[in-house]
Amino acid sequence: MPRVVPTYTEDAKKRILQAASEQFKEKGYFLSSMDDIARRLGISKGAIYRYFDSKESILASLYSNAPDNLRSLFSDASADPIAAAKEVFEKMATKQNANLFVDFIAEAATNVSLQGIMQENIGRFTEALESVLLKKNPTLSRKDIEKMHDSLVVLGLVFNGLNCWIAIGVPESDARKIWARTVDILLEPIVKRRKTPESRDTIRQ
Repeated sequence: MPRVVPTYTEDAKKRILQAASEQFKEKGYFLSSMDDIARRLGISKGAIYRYFDSKESILASLYSNAPDNLRSLFSDASADPIAAAKEVFEKMATKQNANLFVDFIAEAATNVSLQGIMQENIGRFTEALESVLLKKNPTLSRKDIEKMHDSLVVLGLVFNGLNCWIAIGVPESDARKIWARTVDILLEPIVKRRKTPESRDTIRQ
């Protein structure tokens, strides 16, 4: 792997974040060190400190990027928004991802900065989901969008809760079944509804 050099700041940050994500998922955030991340990259620990001043700042960056990663996964998924929501959960709801999420919550419990990121991400996740669903179903009316907002907030909370379940040993297959049922309950009434006079005022993205 190429050495991290200042000339390629953004690329360097991406490489560090990718290595840190893999390290945290394999060993756990609290049991991992900056030395572990440096060894994985084949660079000195000092090189990492050029871009991140602490392990905590790396964790914060990972979760700051999460809504954009979710948007990308949804964009690549099926055209049908209900199927897409189920596909994305299949990719994201793994034991390693769940463990890292729980580590983030544990760290955020006493860290105001991380709490802010998590609270902000709730809104950003919802906005990302709204944007993708509207793109996949551009005939949704303004009233549909208002209804969808609350449903997507609840969907995000269910997603987080199921990740906590997976982290404590609930089989991924059980979590997927609950997620699929939740998606059907919350999204189907919105995305499968027939056009009404209200749908004349549509939003296309």
